[in-house]
Amino acid sequence: MMKKRPIVSFLVQYDGEQEFLNRFLSSLSKHILHIPIEVIILCNGIDWQDSNDMNPVNNIHVIVETERIKPQEIVAKALTYTSCDFVVFHSTRDTIIAGYEARLQEYITNTYNHNVPLSLPYKNLTPSSIFSARPLLSGYCFPRDLLMKGLPFDLMFREDVITDAPIVKGMGDVVFTYDDIPLYERKTPYTVSLVVTIKNRLAHWALSMPSLVAQRGVEYELVLVDYYSEDGFQDSVRKYIEKNRPFFSSDLKQITIVHLTENKKFNSCKAKNLGARAIQRESNILAFSDIDTMLREDYLAYWCGKIGDLEKDVVSLRAKIDCRVSTEVNYGNMFIPLKLYMDVKGHNEDIQGYGGDDDEFLHRIRNAGGNEINPRTSEEARQYSVLHGDEQRIKYLEKAERSGLQNWSFLKTRTSQWTTGDTWGKQNSTIESFHI
Repeated sequence: MMKKRPIVSFLVQYDGEQEFLNRFLSSLSKHILHIPIEVIILCNGIDWQDSNDMNPVNNIHVIVETERIKPQEIVAKALTYTSCDFVVFHSTRDTIIAGYEARLQEYITNTYNHNVPLSLPYKNLTPSSIFSARPLLSGYCFPRDLLMKGLPFDLMFREDVITDAPIVKGMGDVVFTYDDIPLYERKTPYTVSLVVTIKNRLAHWALSMPSLVAQRGVEYELVLVDYYSEDGFQDSVRKYIEKNRPFFSSDLKQITIVHLTENKKFNSCKAKNLGARAIQRESNILAFSDIDTMLREDYLAYWCGKIGDLEKDVVSLRAKIDCRVSTEVNYGNMFIPLKLYMDVKGHNEDIQGYGGDDDEFLHRIRNAGGNEINPRTSEEARQYSVLHGDEQRIKYLEKAERSGLQNWSFLKTRTSQWTTGDTWGKQNSTIESFHI
């Protein structure tokens, strides 16, 4: 059988540490399964010795400069050597992780604008180096033609130059640089339905979707609640699923898409309840994530592991004032036993503005004997929120103002009203399912 021409060339800077190189190559062979690749190892002023440990990756080339030259020069040699369409720069200290190939596949099949580089998720093996300058811009993919046309090489040395990358600068460092023992290798006994709501936020969906389909360590269903988007979301999500399905996590069992059939102003509580009602699998944990939030690959597995009591424990990323961890953590995300959510009748749909709905919801949870669990650090939160203004948040809301739930009497009134009936979570909608 004819060997496929490699499409992506990984330019890997070798720093003399064979162990790190072996770990990088091992992660590459584990997570890049469908895209034809080659690896070019750059030895700039460093001795090179062949190793049998590199067997996991077959197509490897080495460029050796016995006398150290400018990094731009050795990179230029590599670009001349390779004929691949795309080039990924990588440090041996950063390993490939789940979700990497799916995001790379999107980029090379023209999903993104190729005039900007693609930021890829990775895991740093030496956390102490997270904030230090790197000789190569690790974890970024460029079209080779763009580099050959004279793209400034300082892009490889200054991360702050890249302001228009499809993912927020620093995502790799913030989200994926933690302990070396991946929690997704420790299977949990839970099953999860992850609900994400959206209305006309296509750009944010494009950022978060790769992490939503890359969760590992717990079987889960992804429920996307489309609150009558008019920005092409329906077509985009279908195309994304059909094209990238082979690259999704093996723990993702189903994607369920709920489409509202009439154009209504967005109500977060109604949307969340609609998603909870639309669950197709027999899950015991219900999780919510916002559309502008990117999740670390062990996000579901880690927080499911924090739930010890399926009757009472609720994980809320809503940090209290004395332990608020970061403006980049999305405090609206939540894990809750599905039965408990149904028992308290979900979120209060009378709340029409933004903010405060979680306070009211957790107030009812505590009244029902529930326990609230919060992260203590941004690392523990295991997610990263895209920073943006309020314009997109409030543009389509029923009421474009804060809900004012700091007022205790208002809180008690709204809570007492939301106690009867079974109409919550019911709106005119259609359900579309994709079995993965």
